[in-house]
Amino acid sequence: DYVGLPTALTYRGNVVRGHEIRDPERRAAASLTIHLERLGIKVGGKPGMGPAPGDAAQLARVWSRPLASILSLMNRPSDNFFAEVLGKLLGVQASGTPGTIAKGAAAIEAFAASNGVTVEAHDSSGLSYENRVTADGSNRVGFSSAGELFRGRLAMAA
Repeated sequence: DYVGLPTALTYRGNVVRGHEIRDPERRAAASLTIHLERLGIKVGGKPGMGPAPGDAAQLARVWSRPLASILSLMNRPSDNFFAEVLGKLLGVQASGTPGTIAKGAAAIEAFAASNGVTVEAHDSSGLSYENRVTADGSNRVGFSSAGELFRGRLAMAA
């Protein structure tokens, strides 16, 4: 594996001491439980992961950096993990939850098609050997008016 599994909650590429982790949500819940109990707050049940109950109250909200800043971080080192997480976000915006690698790939194909380019995408990072796009198609998408944000960031990756 070249890319850790992108999950709903990610932390440092989902790698701990050189090993890929597949349950960062459960680990975060366990850590939060420990910290709450140290503060004297009683926590019922075991920490876990999964959909929140329908009556759950929002405790906090964290805003990420602006997309342009994230793209800059992704493109300088060619961070495939970032690309997969962003692809899952595209998938959610295009097709709803849950965000999946397949939905991200479908969103990329739809974006390319809207710019007159045929793309066969199987992931968002470009690591799949099954991904297909011509060099001309890649250039046309990259230089489309909708790709303007990406153009400035791709230049920084070189």
